[in-house]
Amino acid sequence: MVPTTEMVPTTEGREYAGFWRRVWAGLIDVSLEILVALLISLLIDVVFKLVGRAFGIAQDSAAYVTGFSFIVLLSVGGWLYAALSESSRHRATIGKRIMHLQVVNADGGKLNFGQASARHVMKFISLFTLGIGFLMAGFTKRRQALHDLPTDCLVIHVPEESFSLFGKNF
Repeated sequence: MVPTTEMVPTTEGREYAGFWRRVWAGLIDVSLEILVALLISLLIDVVFKLVGRAFGIAQDSAAYVTGFSFIVLLSVGGWLYAALSESSRHRATIGKRIMHLQVVNADGGKLNFGQASARHVMKFISLFTLGIGFLMAGFTKRRQALHDLPTDCLVIHVPEESFSLFGKNF
């Protein structure tokens, strides 16, 4: 059975996000997270190369610090990015916004930072189940992945918002 790409209507008239739309949103977000962590790590590397010699820091040590900083930036930065974005008024990360998705609680309301944080941490369980936790979004009734279940979150498709530079629709 292949995950469906169709939108499934909810009882409130909303549509649950399809599997592939969620995949694309996730790929966009992971790419952004990696890019930002990489750029900041490269900046740290340049600083260590320029300043490290003056303080007697060996190049090997600088390389370890750069590698470690990448891991920390990706881990902590990814968590803060996801939790702050999904608990914001947009209810979505940049990838989800591009794909017209929002993360809401079971009542359709905004997540708080704790719920969004728990949801993000649970993504590791979805990953460590050989990705089956992510695939569940294609098969469950409300299109929930494993990491959505403990916090009873839903990912819904929202209509495209009109865009205006001045905050008004003309």
